[in-house]
Amino acid sequence: MAENKVLYKDGDLSYCILTQDYKNEAHEILAEIFCDMPACQTRLECNSKLTRKIVKEFWFQYIGCDMYDFITEGLSVIALDTKNNEIAGIMATRHLLTCAEYKARYPKHEYEGAILVDLCAILDEEATKKMPELTEPNKTVEMAFLGVHSEYRGKNIANNLVRLSLPVIKAAGYTYASLIATSYFSSRVSEKNGFTSIHEIDVRSLLWKGGKTLQNMKEPHGHYKYWVKKL
Repeated sequence: MAENKVLYKDGDLSYCILTQDYKNEAHEILAEIFCDMPACQTRLECNSKLTRKIVKEFWFQYIGCDMYDFITEGLSVIALDTKNNEIAGIMATRHLLTCAEYKARYPKHEYEGAILVDLCAILDEEATKKMPELTEPNKTVEMAFLGVHSEYRGKNIANNLVRLSLPVIKAAGYTYASLIATSYFSSRVSEKNGFTSIHEIDVRSLLWKGGKTLQNMKEPHGHYKYWVKKL
């Protein structure tokens, strides 16, 4: 393990700030984890032409646009299995992008998974209309990608990642933390850590390319929520 301040220890798991030493592993694992998000699983089950490889390549490219910020801003927290020297979970955090920054940063995709990105952009736009103070310079961070490796689920890692990130964000001088929850479980974690939902979308009812792309998403998932916490 690289020299780094340990924020919290739980058995073999050490929670610490994401550094350059773990950049590549974090990038790879996040792309893998996001293949398992409810929306991606719904599309994989409903579209025989879509493969996990395609989905992972999409997320790898998309997440890659943010990796520099995740490392240099020093706000991202990982759960590291010190016994096996591997990442068990990640809370990847950076400053909140403006709408213009958001549109300029990410590449355009024809792959239908791009709907997930579009939905997050819609949520962000509508939420910041309700709380315009979020967009003030150096005021808000986006807790952009929360993920736990499938082999480590059920160990309260997601909750610990969010909980431990908050004082790090506050110490950096930010006033608000925002988090877009794309699953029931990430919404539960947000609520448990004192976040308030200010906007949500029932993604199962939305039309995309002429059809209800996510109408078969299984309960308890189906609502994307924009959560905010004042620090």
